[in-house]
Amino acid sequence: MENRGENLKIKEKNADYSKPICNFASNDRSKEPIYLKMENRDSNLKMKGNAGGFKGILTKTPISGKEDGGERMRVLETLDMFRGKCKELSKSKAAFAAISEKRNRIDFRAKSELLEQRKLRICSSKTLGSVPGVNVGDRFKYRVELNIVGLHGRVQHGIDYMEYGGRTLATCVVASEGYEDKLSDSEVITYMGEGGKEKDFFTDQTLTRGNLALKNSMIAKTDVCVVRGLKIRAKFGDWRHEMITYIYDGLYKVVSYEEKSGQSKNVVFEFKLQRCTGQPVVPWHKFKRC
Repeated sequence: MENRGENLKIKEKNADYSKPICNFASNDRSKEPIYLKMENRDSNLKMKGNAGGFKGILTKTPISGKEDGGERMRVLETLDMFRGKCKELSKSKAAFAAISEKRNRIDFRAKSELLEQRKLRICSSKTLGSVPGVNVGDRFKYRVELNIVGLHGRVQHGIDYMEYGGRTLATCVVASEGYEDKLSDSEVITYMGEGGKEKDFFTDQTLTRGNLALKNSMIAKTDVCVVRGLKIRAKFGDWRHEMITYIYDGLYKVVSYEEKSGQSKNVVFEFKLQRCTGQPVVPWHKFKRC
């Protein structure tokens, strides 16, 4: 049976779910997106914060980032530095050999080295709604980049969430092609819950952690950031490779969920997410041709 938000009640009647755990929030919308393109910037520019994680106060965060120059610059500078480190490691034979030996991805190694050098400050505060400095249509090359800009903190899980009002609420979902998620519709996503697989065998998914957070977000009607993982064909000389690129698609509402039988007859949870109106249109066909 499908469950919808309007049929469920919240026990904490006085809880205000419109306010995030910190002061980051967004109500503004912009019709025109600004797509993320990395450029060389002045190395003397500094990011505000401390070694324990980026801290900040912002009362509004336009989706386009036009009025939020400081936070936008922080995101651009952080990604520029991170991608530079990845490029440096890929050209270093010693570093590449160490990565291969430990079966450690180059993006994980780059993040680790930058943290050790105290050059990388990761946003430790989670928020409901738009993330300061991240624009609809922004493209991320590595999954770890979602973490370092504060968009999605759980690198190896599809659902990120936070504690608020005595319960967990979803903050961001990564839905990728190649899984059971349905991404053909530009306005609606069918997201299969997380869990249900232990090494080489399938188990029943449970309504805990990220799955529970999505259900609670449906009840509370809070916004959830959605990142789409798209398969693209990359060409490097005569070598062709299929890879996943991550695109920030904006804010969605969880409108329903349903308990179903999965491909291996195990229990799975299927969530339906509807894109919020008034956001820039993301040209998926252009990304597919990249």
